[in-house]
Parts: sequence; C-alpha cells; structure tokens
Amino acid sequence: MVEKNLHYFNAETFVESTIKLIVEKFQLKLSSTKKKVNIALSGGSTPIPILKELAKHDLNWSQFNFFLVDERCVPINEKESNFGNINKVFFSKIKANSFSVVKENKTYEECSIAYENLIKEKVEITENGFPIFDLIFLGMGTDGHTASLFPETKGLNEK
Repeated sequence: MVEKNLHYFNAETFVESTIKLIVEKFQLKLSSTKKKVNIALSGGSTPIPILKELAKHDLNWSQFNFFLVDERCVPINEKESNFGNINKVFFSKIKANSFSVVKENKTYEECSIAYENLIKEKVEITENGFPIFDLIFLGMGTDGHTASLFPETKGLNEK
C-alpha cells in the first residue's frame, strides 16, 4: 500500500515535528514486518539536523537498510560526499545497515552498477524493474532541487 500524505511544518518546529513523524512511521513499519525495512534517504544538507536527532532514538536499528537516493562522484571521506556526511551524524551512531554508492578502487560506472545490483538484491522490485522502498525521505534544496534533480536541467528528461 502506498501512503501519500503531505505534512507541513513551520520552520521553528520543523526538526522536532519531522522527528516525531519519522519515529512514528519507523515504529509502525517495524511492528508490521519481520523483514528488513528499506529506507531511501536523500543526501545534502536538508536531512542532517533531522538525522542528528533521529540517531538519539532507541529503535531496533538492526532491522533497517538505508540506501542513498543521490550521491556525488567523490570518495566518501570528501566533504562533498553525501554518504560521508550522513555517516558522521547518523550511520556511525546507530546499528543499521547503510550502503555507500561509492567504493574505493572502483570506477564510478562500476560503483553505479554494483549499487543497482545491491538494491535489486535487498529491495523488492516491481515487474517494471522499480524498487519498492518501505519509506522514502527526500529533502529539497533552496533552489527546489531534490535527489540531484535540479530545475531547468537536462537530467529531468532522463528515463
């Protein structure tokens, strides 16, 4: 079942309200499944304050798999790495499974193929070949971009 609800929070209570909603969704998902909960997570600066606080919550993190929906072609120890930044404030603080797109000693094309195969292995796939994540959390940049899709760019036309 796909749940399509929009939630609006004011700036003053954004992090607190978002954490409350996420924890509710995580607990609901944990109570309804015996398998891993697959989460697609946006990079960038938007989720960082939320993830810092979320890491303080006592959830059964071992039941979670986290996949990034966007990454930059840089090593994970670079400050521009979405995985590296999220790892510092979140993944390194919890006992969940998290998967980096970028791997040392591999080309970015090899990394991309390996990541696609990993998702196909871990996440249910529709007959059309699309992964079915249990929860998807996306942020939005100040210019309106999400998941490395920027307004007015050719990337929006990719199939």
